[in-house]
Amino acid sequence: MMGLQTSGLSYDGKFLWSVGDQRSNFPGNVFHVDPKTARLVADPIRLEVTPGTQGEVPERLLTANPDLEGLCLKPGDPLTLYITVETDGLRILECRYQPSRNTVSILRVLSAVFVVDPIEGDRNARFEGVAADGETLYVAYEKDGGGHPHVYYGTLPMDTTELKLQELPVPFSRLPPRPQKGGVNVNGLDLLLGETRMLVMIARDQERLLFYELKTGQLSYVDLDFRDPAGREIYWTSPEAVAVDSLEDRLWVINDPDSRRSNYRLRDETVPSGNYKAMVPLLFEFRLSQILAARIPVRF
Repeated sequence: MMGLQTSGLSYDGKFLWSVGDQRSNFPGNVFHVDPKTARLVADPIRLEVTPGTQGEVPERLLTANPDLEGLCLKPGDPLTLYITVETDGLRILECRYQPSRNTVSILRVLSAVFVVDPIEGDRNARFEGVAADGETLYVAYEKDGGGHPHVYYGTLPMDTTELKLQELPVPFSRLPPRPQKGGVNVNGLDLLLGETRMLVMIARDQERLLFYELKTGQLSYVDLDFRDPAGREIYWTSPEAVAVDSLEDRLWVINDPDSRRSNYRLRDETVPSGNYKAMVPLLFEFRLSQILAARIPVRF
């Protein structure tokens, strides 16, 4: 039993959406989460391939446990979802939620075509977070074979299933190291609109929020100290996705529990117990304005 293994996060104005990754008890399923209670609103919703699905469908999406990671809703059309595929090919699923049937139908499987290919590396460290802005998609690439994360963007194609992606010049290499934390990787991604349009990212191994202003190119960060509901320190939180709600001044982070090596546990315990042993995900809520005020700019 691996639990929900939540990956990806997006907000529709009332509920949060997430998706089960390849180790989930519900792989290939979408989750509706009530942010007030951190509970599922209903049973997991199965993704379905239909006779009308366009593009190259990953085999594991049909037969086993697909490796799904990032998820976002399309602004102005919250029934349309985009979900990234990681180890099963560099693809993005364009989906449609069908409330009357309580299913999520895959409309298109978009295959990525890079202007400049990333360095080949770990197949399980590729497409992660995704965010949509009209007809533009932003995609987080966790890290390449040289250990470098990337953020790509591209315009949704009208008549094909190829998504051309070019890189944003995010200066990740200028981030200062965080003592006793890992290197820079990018997992979750969301878009904060308004006077200053910026990408909001979660760097899982550093346990940091990153902010990239699209107009100025300014990168900033906030170090996070994750605690469980009782205020106890967590050994390995594995924050995986981020979502923002500027209207209600909220920012959420959800984790993807990992206890295969007894990582997901309280720091003062040697083995997981209770909800950690059951790999129950944690949903963290922050005051967005406080997070933005605490940002530390990266100096060039």
